[in-house]
Parts: sequence; structure tokens; C-alpha cells
Amino acid sequence: MQAGAQAVPVNVAAVEKGEFVQVTTLYGKLSAGKEVSLAPKVSGKVASVLVKVGDKVKAGQVVIQLDDSDARAQVEQYEASLAVARAGQLEASVVEEEARKNLERMEELYAHGAISEQELESARNAYKRASSGRSEALVRQAEASLNYWRNQLENMKITTSIKGLVASLEAEPGEMLGPNLPVATVVDLDTVVAECSVPEGLINEVHKGDLVKVRVPSINKSFEGKVTSVAPAADLQSKSFPVEVEIENPQHLLKAGMFAEIEFVAGKKEDVLKVPKEAVVNKGDIKVVYLVKDGTAFERKITPGISNSDFIEIVEGLQEGDSVVTAGQNLLKDQVAVKIVD
Repeated sequence: MQAGAQAVPVNVAAVEKGEFVQVTTLYGKLSAGKEVSLAPKVSGKVASVLVKVGDKVKAGQVVIQLDDSDARAQVEQYEASLAVARAGQLEASVVEEEARKNLERMEELYAHGAISEQELESARNAYKRASSGRSEALVRQAEASLNYWRNQLENMKITTSIKGLVASLEAEPGEMLGPNLPVATVVDLDTVVAECSVPEGLINEVHKGDLVKVRVPSINKSFEGKVTSVAPAADLQSKSFPVEVEIENPQHLLKAGMFAEIEFVAGKKEDVLKVPKEAVVNKGDIKVVYLVKDGTAFERKITPGISNSDFIEIVEGLQEGDSVVTAGQNLLKDQVAVKIVD
């Protein structure tokens, strides 16, 4: 130890022994847990746009209303046509009942020789005409037309099938829209999905339902995610396996398009000596730590093993219980006086 040197304040941690989990960090992009594109089912002119980008919407909510004046007029017309057809059906049922009774009477008269066969046949034909079902067919026809135009009237409303946020909107009042051309997008960010590609050397360690750590650098936060999809075959171009990780996002801190770092367990070891990652200092081709004994820091060369985001395995150079510097080590040299602080 250098005489008269002022003690360097440092933080220390004990060398631990136990289970060591090796992780591999892969990179992916976040997307909304649910996303729908909204498009009109029929062509029409935009009457009103009822939301703005960023607005919250509920499932079934109307986002864009098309001009429905023509469809509404058709509905009114066929409602009237149906009313006429049903009135005709009532009249036809009365006529049919009268024709049935008349036929029964004529059949009795014919049996007693009171009328001719021609008169009986005339009564039969009258009953056939009255019971032809034409009035029922007219009612069904009017109902079908009315249902069609009621459906067309509903098609003038562009609605969202999910709750969420309006992510895009490309429609203005007065604009003509064509059928099946997307004009809006709604995303549900209550959960987000991190999509990444897992190399073949790791894929057998990844299973549906696994819990993984997901870090998002842009907001400097980490989250717990769950593996929800593991592709059974590799992508033909990348030769890796697409994997999806779902993350709960109740506060909507995570946005679609953000990049994420996903940590997958690559293996485990038992009875491993390990130190915090920040304790290890690179000195050219060697790695050292500063071992603290009796107020003095001793530079100690180590042989590292596997590592993860928090710890490095120590193969040689330290023993369980040793105290190593985790903060302030960049100010140290071999046998420098140190002062341990919180």
C-alpha cells in the first residue's frame, strides 16, 4: 500500500456461489397486440369523420360515416312495399278461405247432381288460384329487398371491431371512397408483441409460455414478457425461427415500432462463482478485479466464464466470500488504500 495515499471511496460486493443463468440477447421490434384496418364495404361519399388520430375508440364505434341518404330512401320505400305486400297477404287469405268454402259447397252439390262437372272444375280452379302462395312470395320478396337496403344502410358506417387507439386516418368529408380500400387503422396497445428471430442453436431452449426479460432502450425500462408463438420451421431467408413475445402494457408506455432487447435463457450452471459484471475491468488482453482486504485493493487477474446481463462467471482467481470493488475501480491500482462506502 502506498504510504500517505488518500483512501479511494469504493463500493464492494461479495463473490457468490450458486446457480448461474446464461442468457442470449436478441433484438426485435414491438407491434400492437391487436390491429385492424378499416375499409368501407361499399363506395360512397364521406359525410363525416367522427374521430381523430390518437382518439380512444370502443368496439363497434362508428369512425367514419358515409352519405346514407340514398340508402335511407330505399329503406323507406321497401318498408312501404312490405306493408302493401302484407296487406295483400291478408286480403289473399280471406279470398283463399272463401274459395275453399265455395269448393266444398260445390263438391257437395255435384255429389247430389245439382251442378255440372264444368261448374265443379271452375270452383277447383278458383281455389287453386287463391291458394297459389303468390301473396306470401310477394311478402318474402319485399322482406328481402328491405333487408338488403337495411344492410346497405349499415354499410354506410365504417366501424371498428376492437377497442383501442386510432393510429391512422385517411378520409375527409366530401371525399369519395372505394370499397375495400383501407382508410383507417385502430391498434390495441393494452398488450404489445415483440417479434424476433431465434437462431437454430437456441431454438430448442425457447418454449411457448416461457417468461423472458424485455428491455426497451428508448424508455430505459425492462418488462416481463411471455413467449406466445414459436415457429416450427426456420425462415427460408434468415435461417432463423420467428418467435413472438407478448408484454402487458396497461399504461401504454410501449408503442408500436419501438425496438426491444429480449433475453432468452441459453443454459444454466450449478455451483458457479460469480461477480457483478461491473466488477470486471479490461486491461488489454486480460481481465482483472480489485479484491479488497483490510482497507487495501489488490489487483487480481481472473479467468472469466460465461456471462449474462448482470453477472460474470469466475473460473479462476477468486473464492466465495471475497469482496470485490463494483464502483470506483477505474480510480484504482494494485495495493491502493480504499474506503468502503454505501
